[in-house]
Amino acid sequence: MMNVHVRWQDAAEDDRFIAWAREFFDRTETHANGAVYSNFMPEDETGRAKGAFGAAYARLADIKAHHDPAGLTRTHANVVASA
Repeated sequence: MMNVHVRWQDAAEDDRFIAWAREFFDRTETHANGAVYSNFMPEDETGRAKGAFGAAYARLADIKAHHDPAGLTRTHANVVASA
């Protein structure tokens, strides 16, 4: 597993530093083991949630559809409720 954390002070630099972090991750990804830690995924990487939960993802999606139909637990990349 590999996490890339980048911090900066000026919001005007968001695009620049986010691009740098993603490029760094992409270039070094072959050295990581492929695991995904869902708490560190940005909200625009929701597709990686399936990798974090593996075979349990479908069941978690069903549970979420039943217990959270209004989508209250959607604040970060996580399980999307099944239809």
